[in-house]
Amino acid sequence: MRLHTIHQCRAWYPPAAWSNCNMFSAETIFCRDWPPAIPARPGLPPALWGRRCHGSTIVELRNGDLLAAWYEGSYETASDVVIAGARHPAGEQTWSPVHVLAATPGHSEGNPVLFVAPDGMLWLFYATMYGPTWNMCKLKYKTSADNGYTWSEPVVLHDELGWLYRNKAIVLSSGRIVLPIYDEAHLHSLMLLSDDNGKSWRPSAPIFSSPPNIHPTVVELSDGSLLCYMRYFASGLGHVAVGQGHIWQARSWDGGQTWTTATPTNLKNPNSGIDLVKTASGNLILAFNDSYDRRTPLNLVLSEDEGKTWPHQRIVESGDGDFAYPWLIQTRDGLLHLTYSYRYQTIKHVVCDEEWIKAYQEEKSHGRQAS
Repeated sequence: MRLHTIHQCRAWYPPAAWSNCNMFSAETIFCRDWPPAIPARPGLPPALWGRRCHGSTIVELRNGDLLAAWYEGSYETASDVVIAGARHPAGEQTWSPVHVLAATPGHSEGNPVLFVAPDGMLWLFYATMYGPTWNMCKLKYKTSADNGYTWSEPVVLHDELGWLYRNKAIVLSSGRIVLPIYDEAHLHSLMLLSDDNGKSWRPSAPIFSSPPNIHPTVVELSDGSLLCYMRYFASGLGHVAVGQGHIWQARSWDGGQTWTTATPTNLKNPNSGIDLVKTASGNLILAFNDSYDRRTPLNLVLSEDEGKTWPHQRIVESGDGDFAYPWLIQTRDGLLHLTYSYRYQTIKHVVCDEEWIKAYQEEKSHGRQAS
């Protein structure tokens, strides 16, 4: 594993060191050596030869450590794909060596989700593939009572094929856990709900749209309602014209049990993952690709009115290649942590604050470009 700082406006220090400043730092937390570790595969684009890293998740643990996870292997859906992870111990400057968190011999793993429940239990949700495609997955999970140093045996949460995780679970003001999932077989989003700290789960009503939606991400608004944003889905079946994709949105007024029919936002989506977080200040921040047809650039946008408008924006990564599947959290010190796939060869980790996102408009008004 390499640790490499690619750009740094301000080092990642405790809040006392950077209060009243805007900050941004980025690093590679995981990288495979190139040229490819496996031979070229007929029918597979050269960009996908070698180890593939994708679908990251990150969480702040009770002890202050950060734990990140992703899936990686020879190529997406390959039988050697595992859930890998790395730890950033609190107060240290480097990530631990990469280690395997979950593996099912002969089967591909995917879409990990890390979550710390209100009772302190750490959950690792992930999907295991029992066929050649994503719609043949089963939902599984493992738990840890010691901040991820040891784990339970895997448990099948949902035995039927086709449901998948992608985005983070949230805890509502009522104490209910809402875990966004989607149905890869029928192409719609839904939630898993738990009112007993994960002892039992029940599905919500589905969220439908045309064209279809997947990858839901959800926040609770100040009035107690839930706002869900979703990736629009386009396949080779002519569901949607190329270049017409927008992020979908839906609302729930009963804790995620039922949802409105999805409607399009004015936010672009190139058939790629998104993530939404509500900060301690009450602002909403969305990580997404601001494009109709490319997974670049990767942007952060900030709303101060619960998603009605998005006046503040910054580009995190741009240029050629795919910068995709963002995962965004706010840690207890107020910092924002973003992980994402960098050309499917590595996972990148960005640390910034809300002021850095807002500073774009200020710098622009003074004739300075910020990105």
